Amino acid sequence: MSRSKEQGYQIAESKRPDGITLVLSGDLSLNNAKRLHKELLGYTSTSNNLTVVVKDAESIDLGAIQLLQSFAWTCLKRNNPVSVDFELNPDQQKLLTNAGIKLKF
Repeated sequence: MSRSKEQGYQIAESKRPDGITLVLSGDLSLNNAKRLHKELLGYTSTSNNLTVVVKDAESIDLGAIQLLQSFAWTCLKRNNPVSVDFELNPDQQKLLTNAGIKLKF
């Protein structure tokens, strides 16, 4: 399932035998933070292992990183296993690494 394409970002959900994978792509910036937050909240109650992959991000900023970190903490507080992986282009990786942001949590 792919959602929110018209909003500048996409969430593609795929089910695995051991959980769910969400692939986030597109404009992952403050422009879309409110809508992205609302959509991710729907996944905080899942009891499956959840993997979030940020891939093919046209843009990503600190607001999106903080949103994903908060999402991961909320899932973990609810005893829902979650991991977040980033597959960013080299410039995005360098920018986030230089800012002290870990690219896996």
